[in-house]
Amino acid sequence: RAFWVAYGCAFVIAVLQGLLLRFEIIPANPSKKQFLPRCEFCGPLAILPAAIAMSLDFRVEYDRAAIAFCWVLIFVAYILQLVYALRLLEVILPDATFEGTAERLGASCLPKGWRKVPSSFYHVFYFVAPPEKLQAGQHDIVREIKSGGGGAYGEATGTRVKEGDAGLGEGDLEDMPVFSNDKHVEPWKLVSSIAGVLPICWLWLLFGNVIDVAIGEQALVTAPHWSRPPMTRQSKRPHELGTPLGFPWPAAAKPWLPEQMAWHEEKRHAEMFSFNRRLSEVEEAPAGAPARDPA
Repeated sequence: RAFWVAYGCAFVIAVLQGLLLRFEIIPANPSKKQFLPRCEFCGPLAILPAAIAMSLDFRVEYDRAAIAFCWVLIFVAYILQLVYALRLLEVILPDATFEGTAERLGASCLPKGWRKVPSSFYHVFYFVAPPEKLQAGQHDIVREIKSGGGGAYGEATGTRVKEGDAGLGEGDLEDMPVFSNDKHVEPWKLVSSIAGVLPICWLWLLFGNVIDVAIGEQALVTAPHWSRPPMTRQSKRPHELGTPLGFPWPAAAKPWLPEQMAWHEEKRHAEMFSFNRRLSEVEEAPAGAPARDPA
């Protein structure tokens, strides 16, 4: 009843996502080669073919042309998501655009050796890092607490604590074994590793869709049935072969039978379709084909 409302909500969210990507991803390095320029908008655009494919998949009447068109839209949506994931991986890789950027008060602080940041996000990038030296009147509270110095409190109250009285007694943290043997993980490597998994996932889903188109989406698993697990086990003929409501033919290809309206096999005239299955299979077998063994 709310068909177009669902479309409207999804498309509004897609437009908002596109605006966020437009405001946040701005190429700032003209010398950097862009392999997928403007492809970050493929992510929001993937909602359109996915929504149309979902609408076709939920149609009431069985139509092979609609099913084929639905598969085409599914592949289009997945390919758009793959390109979107590759574009995100491209824009988050750092470059050397800001290697020569000098530090100045009020600007984004990029200490030496920490300037490997994506240039596309530099306009919305604010990096907070400790300065290399303290300006006049500034105090490093962390080191004052560690060393036991009075610092600003001692200057204000006139009660200075001798350096080392309340310290750790073990020197700087960097000199401790647990910190000296630790290796710093660069943030861009961590984020790139996470983003690199997404294209692999979309490639795997595309491969799975190719398998489903080739052998059928229920070739490796049977239809859901509440009276027998698991879904990977082949069910007894003619129950649960092809459609969740039972029988080999597609849904709505033939008029519905009362046996198809029940959830459990024991409620589908089991004495007629389970014990006397041999007679029904002989009647449905094509001419010249041997009858299946009911066992």
